[in-house]
Amino acid sequence: MKKIAGAVLGAAFVLMAPTLGKGVEIKTADAQAETSGYSVNTEENAVKTAKNDVDLQLRAKSSYLMDFGTGTVIYAQNEKAHLPIASMCKIMTLILSFDAIKAGVMDMDEQIAISERAASMGGSQVFLEANAKYPVKELIKSVVVCSANDSCVALAERVAGNEAAFIDKMNEKAKELGAEIYLETPVKSLIMEDGKCVGVIATDKDGEEIEARAKAVVVATGGFGTNKEMIKEHFGYNLWEDFFP
Repeated sequence: MKKIAGAVLGAAFVLMAPTLGKGVEIKTADAQAETSGYSVNTEENAVKTAKNDVDLQLRAKSSYLMDFGTGTVIYAQNEKAHLPIASMCKIMTLILSFDAIKAGVMDMDEQIAISERAASMGGSQVFLEANAKYPVKELIKSVVVCSANDSCVALAERVAGNEAAFIDKMNEKAKELGAEIYLETPVKSLIMEDGKCVGVIATDKDGEEIEARAKAVVVATGGFGTNKEMIKEHFGYNLWEDFFP
């Protein structure tokens, strides 16, 4: 069995999916202090509202609901917790976007016009409106908070000109960071130790079994990420009920 320290398994990075949209503005809790009787207590790192007394029976680790028109915080639970994002494409999009900002190629306050292509994305999105303009910082925020596919495409088009060129940049950056990329390498099983996933067993295109271990493992969509039985078996979650990749 071939053993590798860390790798990106699966198809080449593909920009995917559709969401900062039609009039939607992503706001932080801090910006909503003292709105319509709702208060933000930054010291306790939590928003306390009358609505929070109601048990919504949410199974999410964190939640935040705000009225767009008034900025009123309707419900918030553990909304400032630092939680990991799951999509490798989103992580790479953020890295390249911050690289572009650091290099002076793009600015946080720059307004990006949304193409028909970006606005047409499906899946997780913030429903960006075609031909409307949004600041880079809001697009980035929507990628981090909402895993917004439409925002990812908008940023990709701005940074590289088009999705294809951006995919090349993602692959180049991944290799620069030390990642090994294996195509046509379906995962057969997860390597679990002390209740944590520390790697995968996969098969390459030649039929050779590969054991890949890493300090962090991302279970991405496109294969295992939407396999209901494997998610239930290894993580105890019910796909599309308490786990939304």
